[in-house]
This record gives sequence, C-alpha cells and structure tokens, in this order.
Amino acid sequence: MFEKVKEVALPQGTVSPWPSNLAVCWLDTRNITYVAVIQSNNIHIGNWDNKAETEVSWDTISTSEPSTPNEKVIDVTTVGLVHPNARNFPVVIVGSARFINVYDVKKVSNKPLFSITLASALQSAYVLTSSEDGTFIVSKLHTRKPHAYQVEYRFSDADPYNIIIGAQFTNGRGSAIAVAAFDSNCLSMYKIVKKTSTAAAEAPSTSAS
Repeated sequence: MFEKVKEVALPQGTVSPWPSNLAVCWLDTRNITYVAVIQSNNIHIGNWDNKAETEVSWDTISTSEPSTPNEKVIDVTTVGLVHPNARNFPVVIVGSARFINVYDVKKVSNKPLFSITLASALQSAYVLTSSEDGTFIVSKLHTRKPHAYQVEYRFSDADPYNIIIGAQFTNGRGSAIAVAAFDSNCLSMYKIVKKTSTAAAEAPSTSAS
C-alpha cells in the first residue's frame, strides 16, 4: 500500500526528542503542503507543491538566544500548524516551557504575530499512529453502519533502528505521510503507490495456427 519514496534533508541539525515536534497543514485550493519540525530551539518550516511534486523549500524560525551568560537555553517542545478561516495561509504555533508564540508562515523570519494557546484535532477516515519503537500504523475508521466506529488495519512499517517521535499525513486524502525520527537529519516521506499489474506482460502470447 504505502511505500517509502524519499527522504527530505533538514536545512540544518537533527530532529529533537519531543513527542509533538512534527506538524503538517495542507491547502487543497493551492495544492501546497506545509510541514514544521523542531530542531533544538529552531523550527524549520518546509513547503512543497503536491500537484507538481516540487522539492521542499525551507525557512527557519530561530527563537531568541539567552540574554545573559547565566540564562539557560529554553528548548522548543511543541509546534503546530493551523489554518484559520480568516487567513489565506497557515500560522505556526511554537511552544516551550517559557512561551507560546504565533508566527505567520509566510513571514517566519519576522517577530511573532502574538501569543496564544490553541488546540487542534484532525478528523479523517484514515488514522495514523506512531510509537518510539520505530513503528507507524495506518488504520481506517469506519463512520457508517454496520461497522460504524470500527477501526480496520490498512498498513504499517517498522524501523527498529529509529525512534519515531512524529508522524503526520501531508494531504487531506491521507495518501502521503511524513515521519520524523529522533536525532535524524531528514524526514522520511511515504505515499500510496499504485501497483502496476505485470500479469498481462508476463502472460504467454498465443497465435492462430
């Protein structure tokens, strides 16, 4: 069903060990997917065209450095991407033990728009779960009778050498996935690949006598 199609290198550093360090938001009307991943006290924001399957373009939000030698660096611990109805593009929500800031995804190098506390949930027929043992699972949540609210296994993949700390769908159809692993310098990208039938090509040819 799903196949690993490529790895996308981060612009610098490796993925931080936080359970909420990967966020995704897609704009169906523009065919654009945005992804945000935490690297230490930096947040890398990537985007690409889903239709043209362009390469990922990266920008980086750098949080403020300590103002005094005795001040500790506060690592960013969570990131979110939300698309409010009143805006044309998503906003980036960055949280740490000290602050929660909101940035314009088109102007990530500027100062935060404001501070706010938000929570969001994604509803889809496909459900994606991941765990630190390197496994992610795609299931289908049935919403109609006679199997309403039953979960059906669809796909899974495991890499015992990596600790997955974030996995998200990268489009509304649930046909593409981004996976972030601890201390990795890239994101693993998966997508549904249609299997081409080789039966016809391998079938012996017959000719009329």
